[in-house]
Amino acid sequence: MSTIKFKRFTKVNFLKTIGRDLLGQFFNRFNPDLVQKGVVLPAATLDDNDYYEELSGLSRSPDGLPDDLIEVIHVIEGMANNEGQDRLERASGEHGPAFQFRENSTAAEMAVQAWLINPDLLVEKFNEMRLTRLAAFDYFGTRHPGETFTAPTALTLQLMAADMEAVFRARNRGQQSCHIEVHFMDDEYWFLIRHGDTYSRVPMVANGRMCAVIS
Repeated sequence: MSTIKFKRFTKVNFLKTIGRDLLGQFFNRFNPDLVQKGVVLPAATLDDNDYYEELSGLSRSPDGLPDDLIEVIHVIEGMANNEGQDRLERASGEHGPAFQFRENSTAAEMAVQAWLINPDLLVEKFNEMRLTRLAAFDYFGTRHPGETFTAPTALTLQLMAADMEAVFRARNRGQQSCHIEVHFMDDEYWFLIRHGDTYSRVPMVANGRMCAVIS
């Protein structure tokens, strides 16, 4: 049984803050995958009330939606707030005309527009926001004053992840689960290291019988 739940896309009032135009563009990007899953988007001929109600109904049953769409909705929900808006506005200033928003956009509208313009950049800003909310960090400085830090290459990150993977595997933290993200914020390099958690046995029913699944 899935535990996936959306917090805001199920609410008609939230969807109205985004508007039919942007919602149509957003969901149409996933239309081929939606068709494969037998999901039909609300017809464009519906009046506003019926349109938003049907879209809200789709969001209340996320198990039938494409995985990529589910992930993006979670990102948009996470960025549709004052902090997310601030980060997107700063990104707009940094990336110029190629990353501009409509005038008087709500935070939710900006999140959807950002994804339509540059999906990778939206995810990057979302991950940065989550990173700054973590409770503790280890800080490291250079041993030589005045020395400039050089960001690791993609190959170096792969080698670092491989070394950490061996440690996590030895401590029963899963296999092939280590991933390193690098973010440059406030003149500092932040490294976010993700890895698996310890194993647990979860009871479930299969073919009418109770069994335990390791997750």
